[in-house]
Amino acid sequence: MPIINVVRPFMLQLEHGKLVEYIVGRYDVTPEVADHWYTRAHCEGFEPPPPATGTDQQAVLLATQAARLNESVEEQKPEAPPPPARDRAVQFAGRKNLPKPPSEMPSFIDPRG
Repeated sequence: MPIINVVRPFMLQLEHGKLVEYIVGRYDVTPEVADHWYTRAHCEGFEPPPPATGTDQQAVLLATQAARLNESVEEQKPEAPPPPARDRAVQFAGRKNLPKPPSEMPSFIDPRG
């Protein structure tokens, strides 16, 4: 029986309708499972196929690769991540009708007396 090395967890539904979950690890499976296209896409060594010749996707990939090859090493540094969201206190600082602090709120009166 073939052995697969799963690197990304996935669930596979076989022909008879049984749903099998595979987490990261090595499995001894049937040839039917090992040769399934979805299984191969989640196993070690999977390389996505290149786009078909003459498609827009291929043109975009080639243009991106050509632009990357023409950049200097300094220009290839990753972009800085976006700044973190402003603190909620800062977001509400200028608003009116904010809730009163607990010291200014009326106390609870028990209607039972």
